[in-house]
Amino acid sequence: MRKPILCLDFDGVLHSYSSGWKGADVIPDPPTDGMVAFLDKAVEVFDVQIFSSRTHQPGGVEAMKAFIWDALGNHFDCSFAGDPRGLERALAIRDAISYPTEKPPAMVSIDDRALCFTGNWSDFDPKRLKEFQPWNKSKSPGSTISVSRNATLIRRIRMALTLIFAPARTGAA
Repeated sequence: MRKPILCLDFDGVLHSYSSGWKGADVIPDPPTDGMVAFLDKAVEVFDVQIFSSRTHQPGGVEAMKAFIWDALGNHFDCSFAGDPRGLERALAIRDAISYPTEKPPAMVSIDDRALCFTGNWSDFDPKRLKEFQPWNKSKSPGSTISVSRNATLIRRIRMALTLIFAPARTGAA
């Protein structure tokens, strides 16, 4: 059975992106906190695919691969004298991640510059959308824009309950 696809953005999601854009092949900042621990769990459940604006630029994919490998190596202490089990796990995670050249048909995507569409266009006021800030540019943690008065707490609670209590899907994908 194939795993569902999890599409991850790179800058602002895996890479902390605190210095801003320096070029497709320049990734100066550290990983976001908990990134490697998340990837370690995610590759067991999902077909993890990293898709970024870097993907189509010269050196972008190679730079992202090197960044991920470095983060894995540091996390699992894969230095010359490191624990071979850590190296094996780091290699397993590295080899489980792909870098598609087209946006994949993901079951779910994680991106710092996206909002979830709830089926109701009245949730989105174009003038308010211009106020959007990703988490690392905002002065307050979490979502940085309330899209509209119509995006009610009840609808969000229903969506969360559906995700929490939905029966697990079985069978071939």
